[in-house]
Amino acid sequence: MRADTLASAEVIGYLNEHYVIAWSNLLPELYGNADPNAPPPPKYNPEHVKSVPEGAGGGNIRIYFCNPQGRVLHQVIGYWKPDRFLDEARFAASLFAMSPDRVIKVQTQRREELEKEQATAMAALPVEPKRNDPAARCAAQVGLRCRAANDLRKELHADIEDLLDRRREEVYTKGAVGCDH
Repeated sequence: MRADTLASAEVIGYLNEHYVIAWSNLLPELYGNADPNAPPPPKYNPEHVKSVPEGAGGGNIRIYFCNPQGRVLHQVIGYWKPDRFLDEARFAASLFAMSPDRVIKVQTQRREELEKEQATAMAALPVEPKRNDPAARCAAQVGLRCRAANDLRKELHADIEDLLDRRREEVYTKGAVGCDH
């Protein structure tokens, strides 16, 4: 994300205008430098980054959008290119002025829409999809967005510090963020 999406001038401009940006690396000893201004790892050259499919990194990339009180309103899981990421950031910003009950209703409706989209994508899958099949990629991407929406049910309006503490604990007890054993 840092090498592409979070380096995009349009993304950075939007985030700086609408958010206070915080960075948390739950495993800096494993995943590198916790400084968001650190350059991307040298192994991620621009050609490699262009080839990374959207939705990659769904186990260890999580971006939380919070209100000014530090309560979670939205989350994005996985790697998304700048356009998709900006759509998610804009959606999250639209939630700021809503009451907590209204945010729950909007997020519930969004989750239901994503679940319908996922069912459609799954129905379009060939019986035996080939490697990098566009229909399989589409199904995987909407599946990851559904996962984020489903996870959000438990985390909506959670205090971000408490949530990050729980994630940190999961990393050490389960072995990896998002890994279910």
